[in-house]
Amino acid sequence: MRFTILIILSLTFASIPSRAADAPAAAPIVTTPQALVQEFVTDATAARQKYPRLTPFKVTGVVAGFGVDALKLKSADQPDQLAVDCAFAAADAGKVKRAERGQRFTVVGKLNAYDASRQMVELIGCTIVVE
Repeated sequence: MRFTILIILSLTFASIPSRAADAPAAAPIVTTPQALVQEFVTDATAARQKYPRLTPFKVTGVVAGFGVDALKLKSADQPDQLAVDCAFAAADAGKVKRAERGQRFTVVGKLNAYDASRQMVELIGCTIVVE
C-alpha cells in the first residue's frame, strides 16, 4: 500500500508546470537608440544590472547602416556612433535588404551585448514593427 501512494504522489508532482514556463513574456521596453546606448555609456555596470541579457526592447530610429541581415539604427538627430545594431530573424531578412540610409524603422529585439569601443548596443532576434 505504501508503494502505491508514492507512485501517485510522483505522478502528481511531475505534471505541475514550472513557474518559468507559465510566466508571461515581458513587454518590450520602448526607447530610442540614443537613450539606450547612453545608459550603457554613462554606467555600463549599472545598465547591465538594469537590463540583463535578452531583455526585450522596442526601438525606433533611422537607418545609419545595414548588412545582409542587420540594421544599424540611430536617433535621427544624433551621430552614428550612438547606435543600436539589430540582427534580424530570417522572416524579416528580406525587408532589411531593401532598407535605405535615413529610412525610419521600429524594431523589437532582445538585448545581446554592449560594445564599449564602438558605443553600440546589439539586439538579436529583431523583427520589424509595422505601425
